[in-house]
Amino acid sequence: MWLNSASRQSQLLSWGHWFTVINVFLGLIVSSIYFFAEPMPDSLLGIIYLLLYWVGHIAFLFFVVYVLAIFPVLAGTKNMGFSRIWSAVVSTTGLSLLFVDSIFYSVNLYHLDLFSTANIQSDVSFLVDKIPSGFFAAFFVLYAAIFSIEIALSNKLWRDLEQISAQFKRYKVAQAFLGCFFVTHLVHIWADAKVYQPIIAKDNLLPFSYPLTAKNFLSGSGLIDLTDYLDKKELYFNVSGYHLTMPSNELTCQNPTRDMTLSVLSVSDELLPLINYELKKLNFLTDSTRYWSPVEDEHVAFEMLFGLPVIYQPLIMQKSILNTALIKQNVGLKFNPSAANLSHTIDLSMPSYIKGNNALFVNHYTVKSHQALHYSIKQLMTQQDNQHLVVLKPSGQFTTSLIYTSKRQASHTTSTESLGSLPNMVSNYDILPSVLNGWLGCDWQATGKRFGQNLFASPQNKDWFVSADSQFIYVWDKNKATFIDNKAKLISHSLQRTLDTEPHSNSVLARAIGQLKQFLRQ
Repeated sequence: MWLNSASRQSQLLSWGHWFTVINVFLGLIVSSIYFFAEPMPDSLLGIIYLLLYWVGHIAFLFFVVYVLAIFPVLAGTKNMGFSRIWSAVVSTTGLSLLFVDSIFYSVNLYHLDLFSTANIQSDVSFLVDKIPSGFFAAFFVLYAAIFSIEIALSNKLWRDLEQISAQFKRYKVAQAFLGCFFVTHLVHIWADAKVYQPIIAKDNLLPFSYPLTAKNFLSGSGLIDLTDYLDKKELYFNVSGYHLTMPSNELTCQNPTRDMTLSVLSVSDELLPLINYELKKLNFLTDSTRYWSPVEDEHVAFEMLFGLPVIYQPLIMQKSILNTALIKQNVGLKFNPSAANLSHTIDLSMPSYIKGNNALFVNHYTVKSHQALHYSIKQLMTQQDNQHLVVLKPSGQFTTSLIYTSKRQASHTTSTESLGSLPNMVSNYDILPSVLNGWLGCDWQATGKRFGQNLFASPQNKDWFVSADSQFIYVWDKNKATFIDNKAKLISHSLQRTLDTEPHSNSVLARAIGQLKQFLRQ
């Protein structure tokens, strides 16, 4: 009896091993979707490496799942039926998640994050909001179909275990998977040292696969000129190898009932506490929250009025959507001298015939003295009846400040419904949707992706954002900022205490780069 029980247990463990091998083949079929998300490498060695890496990495993932989730159940239970059903459920779930992640990656160029509650909520929200409802019905049908296939395969394997395992052993399938895994890792060490682009550029293609160094992480992002780096040993971030794929939609806007003022105050760090004190005394500014912008003042205007990272600027061949909306509604655009200076490089000039009953006032003040501080407050007071966004831009890149808003009720509505609190952190990207959707009542990108959100609605907390210029990539996540400079060095600070801290993990940086490139295609 004991020998029979031990034999059955050994048979079950053997079954679990070969059941995992079968699922590796299913995983390879599902994960082939990733190849459609990005172009194939441009060298034969790169293509051969990618195919072998794909086989080895998917096999590794499935064997990790087997060791962690299936083997303990097989080893700890004598119920053969339950063990096989459990294995089928785990495998079905893994294949289904792989399918969803491959679709998600194809759209966003970063993977689902299953280890961060905030990121899971963000990713699920994206799937719920942006993917047609029919997709979810199809997903459940797919899940049921995969589960049925898993049950059929598990039963077939259990009945013919000896014959099927003999075939796998004959062709040394497990050894082939293991060989692919180790060979490609050795090749990657060589490619890592040589910065061989066709190989390291695909480091983030498959889930749970990230580059080991910032230099190779960046070279794989497509945002640097690798030849220039090898010559000068410096990185210059650019998007010259991409074209812009912004979603286009016809704007439907409403006429505002009052003017709006967007004021950016570039404040020295020592005057920040004083100007915050003065602004809080203005009764027409009712809400405030933290604001962070690491880019230079001349780049702030682009990010605010185009709603895009400044690294996109060389690709912009037309005027901002803001121009289109203002012209369509016959609304004027007025700058103070300093703001006109900053906006000149992004061409926000309006036709002279646009007068309008209402106007958007864009003001920029440099506040480095008490006299300049009182002048800027006085100017704000002259427009106190307007709808306001007041942004304090600190001089330090690792310094957060505040953004102030007037009563958060869009000027084209009469709703008195509470909008809740502002997000815990806002950025330059939130300005354009706040002006378009919150003041002009436009339906801009109501169903599309964008970097920012309307602060005059009910905005959600954002746990991270990313920006970039030619010298740095900036990533903020969970009150920590990481800069990647042109030496591929990671600089990280806590935004709460302005202290050095450990840089973000490569998985976070990969996710940020995917977000940064969401409107870029090669």
